[in-house]
Amino acid sequence: MLGCAAAAAHAESWFQFEAGIGASRYSDEDGLWVNKGLPHNSHLSAPAYRVGVQLNAIDHTPGSFVPGLAMHLAYLNFGRASVRSLAAPDGGDGYYGPNGHDGYYSPTAHSCVGPCGPLRSFVSGGTMQAVALTVEPFWTYRKWRFGIEAGPTVFRSTYDATATAISDSQWWNAGQVETFHHTPKWEAGALVGAAVSYGAVSLRYNYIFAKTHTYNAMNVPPGWSGAHMLTLNYTF
Repeated sequence: MLGCAAAAAHAESWFQFEAGIGASRYSDEDGLWVNKGLPHNSHLSAPAYRVGVQLNAIDHTPGSFVPGLAMHLAYLNFGRASVRSLAAPDGGDGYYGPNGHDGYYSPTAHSCVGPCGPLRSFVSGGTMQAVALTVEPFWTYRKWRFGIEAGPTVFRSTYDATATAISDSQWWNAGQVETFHHTPKWEAGALVGAAVSYGAVSLRYNYIFAKTHTYNAMNVPPGWSGAHMLTLNYTF
């Protein structure tokens, strides 16, 4: 009878659900929807959450350097980020650039090369979600558990932007607005992280590598290459 009860308890802890809420912080790139050397206002932090299942495949033997092993299948929602920025011409547009005219913005120097060319005001933003399958080696000490995780993910980003001309130029009339759009698509990335748990409660940090490679003039890239996430989780 006691043996059956112990087996049932072990079976319950072998497969668990997990849910957590917290915050994210997107990793933006200078020159991609924001010119950090020019006036700008970035809102890169957002409420975020993570839900999924946890499979405790191998228990850790207390005192052993050999880790236990868990697997996670998780959905992560990173919330919405937005940016407002003045922007000078891009150095790769064919007219401006190292092999063309000065006035373009250099992300390396964080400034324009020469006097800035025609400026536009960019307002942009979007969201990102992901599904990740990760492996987590972990070690335990009494009720504490320490783990690191990594694995592949698929992510999906949305992003829209508008650009308003500040003044008349050979390219735009003052007040002229151009719109840009990123077509959402599931793409491959990677997720890494670490967690500290006490009983059923855990504090988990993750970083997603989520640089899109499917873009062109009609399908612009989102304004980030990845994002951080910190969540307080409960496992049941």
